[in-house]
Amino acid sequence: MNVGRCLWKKATACKSSSQLAAIRRGALFGMEAPIAVAAGDTGNVHVVPSSEAWRNKFSELTSNPKKLAVVDFTAAWCPPCKMIAPFFNDLSKTYDSVVFLKVDVDQLQDVAAEWRIEGMPTFVFMLAGKEVHRIVGANKPELEAKLMQFAKS
Repeated sequence: MNVGRCLWKKATACKSSSQLAAIRRGALFGMEAPIAVAAGDTGNVHVVPSSEAWRNKFSELTSNPKKLAVVDFTAAWCPPCKMIAPFFNDLSKTYDSVVFLKVDVDQLQDVAAEWRIEGMPTFVFMLAGKEVHRIVGANKPELEAKLMQFAKS
C-alpha cells in the first residue's frame, strides 16, 4: 500500500527561499492553498519545543525500561503529517500509558538528524530509549497495529 509521506532532505535542500515557501504552503504537492490545521484537541501528545527539552524527555524514557514512547517526527508543511495528526492525537487518548511525543524536524534538525529522519511522518517506537520499530508514512492501520502490539508487551 502506498501511503503518504514527505521527503525531508529534498525540502531542506531547496536552493531558493520561494521554492521552500511553496513547499511549506503545499503548492509543490499539487495544492493551491495550505492545508488548514484544526486548532482542536491534541490529546496526550507532548510537543517537544527544543533540543534541550528532547534531551530531558529522552533521559526520562531511558530510565524507565518498561515505558513505551511513540515519537512523531513531523513538519508543518507536510500534508500527510497534517492528515494523520488527529488520528495520532486520538491514539494518545486511548493508550494513556504510552508517551506520545511530536518533534518538528525543521525546528529540531539536530534531533531529526540524530534519528536519521528522511521522510515524514516518521513514527519511532521506543522502549527504554531504544528504537524497537519505525513507520515512515501516514499508515493508520500499521500505526495502530504496532501500538497495540507494543503496548501489550
